[in-house]
Amino acid sequence: MLAALQGRVNGGLAEALDGDAVLTAAIATSMGLLVLAVVLALRTTSRRALLTGLPHAVRSGRLRWWQLIGGLSSAFFVVTQGASIPALGVALFTVLVVAGTTGSSLVFDAVGLTPGGRRPVTSPRVIGAVGTTLAVVVAVSGRFSAGSLALAAVIVTIAAGVISTFQMAINGMVAEETDDGLVPVVLNLGLGILVLLVALPVAHAITGAAWVAPPAPAEQPLLWLGGPLGVGFLLLSAIVIRPLGVLLYSLVTIGGQLVGAVALDVVAPTSGADIGWQVVLGVLLTAAAVAVAALPARRV
Repeated sequence: MLAALQGRVNGGLAEALDGDAVLTAAIATSMGLLVLAVVLALRTTSRRALLTGLPHAVRSGRLRWWQLIGGLSSAFFVVTQGASIPALGVALFTVLVVAGTTGSSLVFDAVGLTPGGRRPVTSPRVIGAVGTTLAVVVAVSGRFSAGSLALAAVIVTIAAGVISTFQMAINGMVAEETDDGLVPVVLNLGLGILVLLVALPVAHAITGAAWVAPPAPAEQPLLWLGGPLGVGFLLLSAIVIRPLGVLLYSLVTIGGQLVGAVALDVVAPTSGADIGWQVVLGVLLTAAAVAVAALPARRV
């Protein structure tokens, strides 16, 4: 539910910035880093894990360089939120992310890209992944006839789901090796803000878009909460992904996202939100596919 709420907040901020998704991501990431700075100042064990435990894990070879680049995934996902949610709505955005998440989770568990080690590919998991993909087709089918389907936003959003799953997997590994869930969150947001600060002037130079000042926190304080919500989501994911595995973690997360996304599109819809019967049926089919995928494997 935190992920769905973060998406809605970042989508609203992007609308206030005339669709500037990169600036939206930079603001959200900066606010998240501000929250982390306060937490690190108060938490000695996290500072020790970041400054001592992490370098030792890298030097000893327990962590590889590619396990430290989750911030690239985080930046891409937040940019996608700001760019896609105003056009698609939170519910459709969430269902598309689910499609990318479920299939990639199955693969990551099978190859052992998770702190809990390899988990077998079972029939319920395969059925759940395929069923989720079909549910996405149903959810977006209502927009094909109307000609309003943003195909680029759909493709990028599915890709964001895959990349986000990779990020959660390596975050769990970093949290396991450093014994602190805050360490991967700091790495994610730290690298993310560096990437975004480079990408921001480049994006404006290419598009020629005007710089739009964000709304003052006193005027619209809710639009500044995307970063703190993201910190909470990343921290929880880094902690719980080891006992659950990538796929089961993704399935449990999907449940919260579906409930939160549909509620937000009803209570606080964006301009692109459209809760037609196709979206509702797609959400229900996604929930059914998730339930099947969560079934234990039949013993032979």
